[in-house]
Amino acid sequence: MFYQNVRCLCTKLNTFRNNIESSCADLFAITGTGFNESIHSAEIVPPDYKILRCDRTDGRKQGGVFLVVTYRLELRKVKLPSVVNLDNCVYK
Repeated sequence: MFYQNVRCLCTKLNTFRNNIESSCADLFAITGTGFNESIHSAEIVPPDYKILRCDRTDGRKQGGVFLVVTYRLELRKVKLPSVVNLDNCVYK
């Protein structure tokens, strides 16, 4: 797994794509993307990778996150209850 807070990835897309392709990680968790709907997923990751995005929708340039996985993993969005108390969850 690879994690990074990128502090606005908009100007670093080519470098990011190259880093993903040369990495041996299968899962990438990226925060602080600064993305909105004007940036297409195809601009962010190579064709063989899957991406799940949560962009800023309030007009601010900071924030936003995404997960990227290689073909070896499945990535899907799941619906959560409206109120989730993570303090009471068990993780394995």
